[in-house]
Amino acid sequence: MAAVEGFMTPALEALRTGVAPVVAAFEPYNQYEHLDVAYVVEGVALMYLAWAAATLVCSVTPVFKNAPMYAAYCFVGMVPICMLTYEGLMSFHEPTPETVEGRTYDFYDASARICMIQIIYQVFGIGVAFIAQGTLLSTIMIVHHVCTLTLGFINLNPFVHYHIIFFGGVIELSNIPLSVMDIFKSFPELQDIAPALNNICRYLFAIFFLVLRVALWLTYGLRFHLDCIELLRTGTAHSNATVVINQVLNLILTAMQLLWASKVVKSLLKALGLTSSKKKSV
Repeated sequence: MAAVEGFMTPALEALRTGVAPVVAAFEPYNQYEHLDVAYVVEGVALMYLAWAAATLVCSVTPVFKNAPMYAAYCFVGMVPICMLTYEGLMSFHEPTPETVEGRTYDFYDASARICMIQIIYQVFGIGVAFIAQGTLLSTIMIVHHVCTLTLGFINLNPFVHYHIIFFGGVIELSNIPLSVMDIFKSFPELQDIAPALNNICRYLFAIFFLVLRVALWLTYGLRFHLDCIELLRTGTAHSNATVVINQVLNLILTAMQLLWASKVVKSLLKALGLTSSKKKSV
């Protein structure tokens, strides 16, 4: 343990020194009270360094050598996913503010951290998508990254921090089994090595997705939009543009969840043997 700390401490100091000019360049333009520019820049740099190292390891690992950059993305991406899930679940017990003002303008430490982790994760995801390409560069995924990145920035004021606990944190729980499932799907050899783990992750993902990203998403989404509408109706919003942008991006993300949900339901029904595959006539 001491050896690891002896390596990590100077390594992190070297990282901070390396990104210091970038932090200094961005800091004068920081208009967000709760945006820690150093934390975000260092986080992005650390993600790319970890991805590069993981790519090298995967490139010499037989099972991952055909798509090392994608495998590395899945492995490294688990870190922010787990961090976001933790932040969301640890704050999900917080009592719901009784007023619209409380639900939209109360500050939450966890939500500020969620916003910054999402910024780091989405900047990482966009960059890797254009480098690795393939399925990572799909239009729908780039739109998803951009929407989430935008929300991370504009809601650091703070705005809708109560809602961010769920939309930015708790829902990431479904991405944990999804990441494992994606690895199994992209590297079929693993399905023969650990078929039980593959099946467990598939069913866990389906359950988490339908509960979190459909049932609860629509429930919390309704409250979120009603709160935004009330701010616009009463003229109490700090910025009408910010409120409308939040609503539009949330609707776009909601449409994505419903699109993906239809695919999840079809796959689940097929896995349970409740649908019959149509045979083409020759």
